[in-house]
Amino acid sequence: MKSYILKNSSFTINYHPIFFFTLLILSLLFTFCSSSKETGKENEKEDEIYIFDEVPPEDSYTFEKPVNNVTFLYKIQIGAFSTRERAELFAERSRRELNRGIGISYNDDVNLFVVQLEEKFSSEIEAERVRANLWQLEDYNDAWIIPIRQK
Repeated sequence: MKSYILKNSSFTINYHPIFFFTLLILSLLFTFCSSSKETGKENEKEDEIYIFDEVPPEDSYTFEKPVNNVTFLYKIQIGAFSTRERAELFAERSRRELNRGIGISYNDDVNLFVVQLEEKFSSEIEAERVRANLWQLEDYNDAWIIPIRQK
């Protein structure tokens, strides 16, 4: 590999071909980078110049929210058990403690016997109020609301 030597009265520098190649690559890199910045600035100027027309109030439209004809009733579930016997024991104790109607049914979706209050609520707010009271009791602090879609 050839080296180029530059001699000056105070120092000597060795220039290798790799040095020249690196210098060439760096100069090209800086040239292309500065060019892309200028292009970006030109695009910004074009964006600043464009003005959207204002829409007069008489040409504006309001869209009504679609009517939702689906209604729900809400039940409160207080437990779920893998066996009917455990569900019945919990339901019986809950009837005594809560003084409410309690029902047991098998839920095919989760393969469990679910224990729910028999009362159905017409609004979610009513169900939340009852659930909040249940949460105050230790055995019912994981009660949740089940929405039932009406046809």
